[in-house]
Amino acid sequence: MLLSRKTNILLVGFLLILSCFYYFMSSIKEPIVDLSRNVVCIMCVCPNEIVINFAKRISKSYKVYIVCDDIYCHTPTDTSLTFIKISDEECSKIGYTKSNIAIGKIPSAWDKALYYFCVKDTMAQNVWFIEEDVFIPRASIISDLDERYPTADLIAKENIKEEDDPDFDWWFDAKGMMDKPLYRSMVCASRLSRKLLNKINDFVLLNGRLVFIEILFSTIVTQEDMELVTPDELSTIIWRHNWTPDMIDEHHIYHPVKDVRRQMDYRKILSKNPGSKIEAFHPLIDNTEE
Repeated sequence: MLLSRKTNILLVGFLLILSCFYYFMSSIKEPIVDLSRNVVCIMCVCPNEIVINFAKRISKSYKVYIVCDDIYCHTPTDTSLTFIKISDEECSKIGYTKSNIAIGKIPSAWDKALYYFCVKDTMAQNVWFIEEDVFIPRASIISDLDERYPTADLIAKENIKEEDDPDFDWWFDAKGMMDKPLYRSMVCASRLSRKLLNKINDFVLLNGRLVFIEILFSTIVTQEDMELVTPDELSTIIWRHNWTPDMIDEHHIYHPVKDVRRQMDYRKILSKNPGSKIEAFHPLIDNTEE
């Protein structure tokens, strides 16, 4: 009887140790991600009231930053939003330039946004970078993606190898700066992890400048064997496209929709008719992009 009792005690102890071991291993396989450290960064020249009002809606779930390329533009005193104003001189001096050579101005709002989150404020775990002409139908689509892909280093539209798209106009910008193979993606709305942002800063320290963002992000992530996802929600990020109202729904993020008044109208309609597309000729809007 005494031997049996000792055996039972040893068995129970062994089972407890085994349970702890499995719990520990499962925690390694499924790392805990603190989504409260994810932030949203909207980039523009100078935000108008429509941009600011939608940013406030996002700020109910996220800390929201607005990068103002025009440092002299008037912005409201609003504790729910953080306005970033960095001079061209400061950004250029540190080497954060030429991330968006598709536009004429250097440094750009992209340069300043990357400089801010790679150097000046490194607390965020993941940063959503969103250009002003991106239409987001509802604030919750961002949290939906965060919850589905908590560990991704890059969330973007695609990941295309150079040899599969040799006619892309901007491959030359990475020549002598990055090893091949090169990759690209549209990143008008994209999420970058702290790990990727640190790699970008290492790149600037080594090379003294950035490379076109559509190449830089995808190439680093792929070459470093980091986690990249291309969700369907971002399939509607296109370089140039005329989005007519009948194409719009609440389940995708769209680029470009340059008229922010139209963005506001689209959100109003979708909020009243969730789960459906906008009718082609709605009384609130016309059917052509300005």
